[in-house]
Amino acid sequence: MWCPTSQVQKPVLNLKALHRVADARKQVPKRKGLFDVDVPFFLPLWRRVVVVAIAVCWGLFEMSSGATFWGMIFVGMGAIAGWRFYIADWASVEKDAKDAREE
Repeated sequence: MWCPTSQVQKPVLNLKALHRVADARKQVPKRKGLFDVDVPFFLPLWRRVVVVAIAVCWGLFEMSSGATFWGMIFVGMGAIAGWRFYIADWASVEKDAKDAREE
């Protein structure tokens, strides 16, 4: 008796093609995001302090004016910026900046 499933070929998983795709994804350079602070512009400490201070001071000004929502937004942005500046790897940023200048 004829069975339609006997004629159907099973799909073959091509592992070499999957590895090529995975290798290609590894070679793609990291895209900068919206809030990346690990750039050479922020290497001097005073610039990092000024950015955090302006955001927090503006938030406090907004709160004192009665705009609590906007005050919390700016204080939160200052806190996030301060945290991101604190955890950034500034030694690698400085090394990358030197390498880029030498090229």
